[in-house]
Formats: sequence, structure tokens, C-alpha cells
Amino acid sequence: MLKKINLLIIIVVVFLSCTSTISDPGEAGDPFIELTSPNGYEVLQIGAPYTIEWTGNLSGNLKIEFFQGFDNLVMQFDDIPNNGQYQFTVPFDMTLGADYKVKLSSVQNPNLNDISESYFEISEYVSDGNDYLSSATLIDYIHTGDYAIYDEDDIDWYKVYLYAGNTYYFENTSENDFDSEFYLYGPENPYGVEVAHDDDGEGGSHQPKIEYYANETGYHYLRVAYYVNNPSKNKQIGVGYYALSVNGEWSGEIIVTSPNGGEDWVMGTGENINWVDNNSDNVDIDLYKNGNFHTSIESSYYNSGNYYWDIPISLDAGTDYKIRISNSEDSFVYDESDYFSISENDYVK
Repeated sequence: MLKKINLLIIIVVVFLSCTSTISDPGEAGDPFIELTSPNGYEVLQIGAPYTIEWTGNLSGNLKIEFFQGFDNLVMQFDDIPNNGQYQFTVPFDMTLGADYKVKLSSVQNPNLNDISESYFEISEYVSDGNDYLSSATLIDYIHTGDYAIYDEDDIDWYKVYLYAGNTYYFENTSENDFDSEFYLYGPENPYGVEVAHDDDGEGGSHQPKIEYYANETGYHYLRVAYYVNNPSKNKQIGVGYYALSVNGEWSGEIIVTSPNGGEDWVMGTGENINWVDNNSDNVDIDLYKNGNFHTSIESSYYNSGNYYWDIPISLDAGTDYKIRISNSEDSFVYDESDYFSISENDYVK
């Protein structure tokens, strides 16, 4: 009996000594790849751009495979650069369904792979909803975002509040060629003659970029489309995505961009206070009510252009609030928002 116990102990020790040398996947030095998106339950629209994302420490290119159901291969991309993401447009001829998975594999070693944990869906196209000036998407300055033109009839409208005396840049920063045009309209006559425009010429590497010096303060409207802006040019067919960037140069004063007037913020929640300023000095962030100082939100705050404000529940509800941001070294350098509302929170009393 004693010999059997000793033999069992030896077997257990040997097993533990062997398993202790096995490295976990993803441990430093061990090659691995992990698909992060789509990883389950996402909805990809046909005709829309989507970015496949992953992490890992593999070398060499990758292969991306789309499966519907258990093992029905419906699409693949070969020799994809291993840079952590791959953007593509979901083909119009893909079958709709909620049973898709993506498999990501090393080209050099196919045994190193990862697959979506759960199924995701391929759905029909849904309009982005900003095809008309009256439904223009409101964007902040400074802004970056990925968008798409879905066919030759699709037009994207945006509106952004610009200040007179400052220079702004509207640019398609996408690396992929997309035959688009940017038309910019001013606040006084948004349906009339544009104040600036640019297109991508004859294609190639050029992307639209507008440099615009604002003569008027107010909402300006950007129209993004294929060549439909100019009837003399051929319309494009298919889908193209673009990375819209809005930046600028201003004359040195602080500009509060959010809140900008008309918002309704709720006590007990959080909101982002945003501003632009080309000075490195710290700033003071204050709350005004009915034109009078109410309370200090933050003093000598790092001039990052953003502050997340937890709105106190002790405030009085009102429609006459303003945010003022001023230079901590020179209080005469400041800007304040237009009036916005602060409302009670029905769930926090």
C-alpha cells in the first residue's frame, strides 16, 4: 500500500512540474492573436464601412475569413498587414443573417488564429439620416469621425458653429481614395452659393481639404458627396468612406464649444465642457446664472480643452445658465457659452 502511495505522489509531482512550464496564451514572448471586433452581437450593414480590429504579437501578414453558420466560407481577405485593424465595405451581395463569425489567422502559421466568440449580424442598409440640410448632423469643433457615402445619390450634411476671424480646415483624412467633394456654406445663405469648396481632382492621392477664413459667426454647413455637386463630372457608383476632420487656427482667445447654447443638462449626471485655446496657461471654469457668477467649477485647471463635469443636484433648475472659461493668469481673456438649461433629475431627489 505504501509503494502505491509513493508512486501516486511521484506521478502528481511530475505532472505539476510539467504543467508549470506551460505559458498562458498572450504571455510575453509567446506569439498570439486576439480578435476584438467583431467578437459577437455586432450589426454590420451592407454597403457600410466596418473596421475589423485585433491585438497580438505575431509577425507577418494575416488572413481574414468570414463564415456564415458553422463552416460556410463566404468571403476572405489575404495577406492583410498586421497593424491591428482592417477597414472594408460590407458587400451588397452578402446574405442577410445573424449567424456570422470572423476568423483571423497568421499566414505563416495558420495554427495561430482566433475566431469571433459569438455570432454577429449582417443587416440591410439603413439611411444615415443626414441627406438634407434640414437634417444636418451637428458636429463640434475640433472634430474627427469616420463616415460613408453609400451610393451616387447619398449626400452627407454637417453643421458646425464657427467664429468670425478664425481659420478652419475641413479635410478628408482617409488613406483610401474616395472621389468626394466638400462644399461649405455660410450661416446667412446656406442654400445659396458656397463660401468654399474642394474636390479630389481626378482621383489619385488627393483628398478634399478646405481652408476657410470665417467672416461670420454662426452655424456653417458642410456638404459631402460624390461628384453629384458638379453635373459635368461622372457620378460614382458604390460605397466610399471618409474620415472627416475639422480643425483650425484662431486668434488667441478662448472659445467655449460645449455647451454652446440651447442644451439641457440634467443634475446628477455628467457632461463634457469643451473649449479651444492656443495658450498653455491654466484656466478657470465657472458657472454663471442670469449673467451673474454662481459658483466655481474648477480653478487653475490644466488647459486640456476638456473637463468632465459632475453636475450637482443642489443647483436650481433654470434656463439661464452659462459656462465661462477664463485664463487663470489673465481673467480678461475669457469666453462664455450662450444660455443653456439645467434640469432636475426625476430619478435623483
